[in-house]
Amino acid sequence: DEYSTTERVAVLTWRLATGSAVSGSELATMFGMSRQGAHAMLARLSRVLPLYQDAAGRWRLVDEHLSQNSRR
Repeated sequence: DEYSTTERVAVLTWRLATGSAVSGSELATMFGMSRQGAHAMLARLSRVLPLYQDAAGRWRLVDEHLSQNSRR
């Protein structure tokens, strides 16, 4: 099965929203795309979602509880 761009973004967003982290390499393997394409997708998504790369290079959603506590 080949995913459309919309389907890839939906699957990735769901995984991130449910607490998973993903590297560019993992994403590339998951969807049969280049690492550069995977990184570009993550970078574009980070423009509209609060994503960050952790110390291991995996992309995650910002934990809202952590970000709220850091503002206090």
